[in-house]
Amino acid sequence: MDHFDIEYSQKLNDFEIPRVYMLVFEALTMLTHLSYAVFFFWNSVTFMGFFNIFSVAFYTYGIVAVARGTRSEPLIKAALVEIVAHATVATLFMGWDYGFQMYLICMVAVPFMFSLRQKFDSFALSIAIIAIYFTLRIACVYLGFTIGDCKIHSLDKLWFITNGVLSMVILVLVVLVFRAKVSWINHNLELQNIALKETASLDALTGLFNRRAMGGYLDRIVQSGLPYIAALLDIDFFKKVNDTYGHAAGDIVLTDISALLLKEVPAEGYVCRWGGEEILMIVPDMSLEQGKELAERLRIMISQLEFDGGGSTYGVTVTIGVSEKTSAEQTSDAVIKIADDRLYKGKSMGRNMVVSE
Repeated sequence: MDHFDIEYSQKLNDFEIPRVYMLVFEALTMLTHLSYAVFFFWNSVTFMGFFNIFSVAFYTYGIVAVARGTRSEPLIKAALVEIVAHATVATLFMGWDYGFQMYLICMVAVPFMFSLRQKFDSFALSIAIIAIYFTLRIACVYLGFTIGDCKIHSLDKLWFITNGVLSMVILVLVVLVFRAKVSWINHNLELQNIALKETASLDALTGLFNRRAMGGYLDRIVQSGLPYIAALLDIDFFKKVNDTYGHAAGDIVLTDISALLLKEVPAEGYVCRWGGEEILMIVPDMSLEQGKELAERLRIMISQLEFDGGGSTYGVTVTIGVSEKTSAEQTSDAVIKIADDRLYKGKSMGRNMVVSE
């Protein structure tokens, strides 16, 4: 598993069951166990009565914990243990006809909601719950085994229906939680895909688009048929900046100039790090004259930037070559080549200028 897989798995473990679902679940189970406690004490099933008093206290604490913002997973794990234990003991005390075993069926899928270390853990828990269910079936139905002698069989049909309805309500809550988790995972996958696409399209240092991303943009703009200008910018004497102040200073120059370009180039434009200290700007639906004016404004703004040279400040200048698409047959490579030629023409003429012809 690579770093991305580990990091993304950790993010999936951050899923939280919506608080309203948790409050409904905790309140429903607390009230259910309160009614059970009354029923068992009324019919002299003392052990189960006290068991349900404990359960009432347990889920009351759960309501308080949810209200205080406690994570849902430990509460669900604890509830799983309580429900399985209660269903098992109640079935052994009351017999199969009361339907307490139906809660076990609802719990089979719950382990898969956990962020367990291995998938095997979820399968093992589910298999254990299934094993308990069939063990109770064999013991209570085929062997006729129960703890004690319950004298209230006249209510078995009523309690079977009641437990069946409550089991289905819990099952619906489990399904809603699974749907919420699937929706949450899909949303995070979409965000992760967007982040990966951005990472693959951006230059790590400057935050500008990289050359590959610019190629895709040029393909789209060519298909649109819109006119556009290309402006190729080069930082004058950039090697001298690196040699004099260090490569870290050179990186700062690049990032500050890039930030300025991202702010000042029209939103419909595209700015990319073309290579080294060269930056390519493509702006659609702009004439050569407008492109020249934009480039000149950017040149002046960049020349006004100040950089810390360790006790003194320094500035940099840029040379920019500007071209435009003049015909439908003209390729983007040809347009950029003209801008590149004009850039180097400007360098040969003394730098710190915009050349558009």
